[in-house]
Amino acid sequence: MKEGLYNILIVLNAFPALGGVAKVSRLLAARWQEQGHRVDILSLKAEAGAEAGGFTGRCLYLPDRQDADSPANREFIRRLVLEEDYQIIVNQGTVSSVFLDFIGDREHRVVNVLHGCPAWLPQRARHMSFVRQVWPSHSLRMWLRYAFVKCLPFLSDRRVKNRLKTEIEASSAYVVLTDSYKRQIEKWFYGGVPQDRIRVIPNPVPPVSEPKDQGPAVLYAGRYTKADKHPERLLHIWQQVGPSHPDWRLCFCGEGPQEQSLRRLARRLRLTRVDFLPPCWDDSLYEGCSLLCQTSSYEGMSLAVLEAQAAGVVPVVFDSGPWLQIATVPGQTAVVVPAFDLKAFARELSSLMEDAGRRAQMAREGRRHVVRFDPAAIAARWTELFKSLPL
Repeated sequence: MKEGLYNILIVLNAFPALGGVAKVSRLLAARWQEQGHRVDILSLKAEAGAEAGGFTGRCLYLPDRQDADSPANREFIRRLVLEEDYQIIVNQGTVSSVFLDFIGDREHRVVNVLHGCPAWLPQRARHMSFVRQVWPSHSLRMWLRYAFVKCLPFLSDRRVKNRLKTEIEASSAYVVLTDSYKRQIEKWFYGGVPQDRIRVIPNPVPPVSEPKDQGPAVLYAGRYTKADKHPERLLHIWQQVGPSHPDWRLCFCGEGPQEQSLRRLARRLRLTRVDFLPPCWDDSLYEGCSLLCQTSSYEGMSLAVLEAQAAGVVPVVFDSGPWLQIATVPGQTAVVVPAFDLKAFARELSSLMEDAGRRAQMAREGRRHVVRFDPAAIAARWTELFKSLPL
């Protein structure tokens, strides 16, 4: 490799996939390839129907599809890194403990990335799904972990923080999405972790050359999961809003374990003009929509909210964390509703549905705002991080 260029391995849970981590990885990989770096992606699985989106590197897969951190997978990653001489390993979502295998290795550097909010890490640990995570694994380790989390949650919280501390100390760099997340981690540990190792780099958003044709449609885009996304809230909101706006439709676009329960709830509430659409992997997702609704309890930095603004679609979201102060300009590019007031959300949504002029103004402001998240600019910040790592 030429000086200043690197062999980069991105490690993540799923690729290609619908989720934001996969999209961000694809965007960054494309820009790093344009800069001359060699980039490959290693993941646990691929999601059916997902597309690589122009990524031209190799897509590799771990041998054990049940547990990214199994001994077999750890050994596979270690051998792969040494054989292919990846100088940089970008561990997206810290999906693997591979960073423990390269402590002190000055030729192979691991950068751990946190795509969520640190304050929600203990809550996420408590939301283990017995049906989806424990039972299919047939692993004694997973059964014991489930019992530990459910019976002794306060000890689980301590375990989560200890794990985070290890992830920071054992990595060459630890990337978070906002300055507020960095401050939160520093507050937790009061100098107990190397603070210069924690770097702030937000997610990129792909540019949209021209806004798509907008119409009287409200969009939900994302996974159907209750622990974090809570799409069922939007059905209760639509119950309040839909009858007084007969020209508008509510469109769900995504996939996930809650899909059938969402369909049943829509029937039970006797909702009309509610469509469930298959996952969409490109910008056509936002065509024909004027508003994006997000009812999550927490987000790291929602790619859907950034993409919507780039496409001239106005987000209406619950206040699910400090990331909104970075990803949006509340009141100008998005409406941020106090968490988790369904009536207030319905009022704000109804007001926007009735005011085309306000929607148009916010759409223009949103497109101007997201320029700062241009993939080329974000990739350049990553390149500076790589250069700062002693290799």
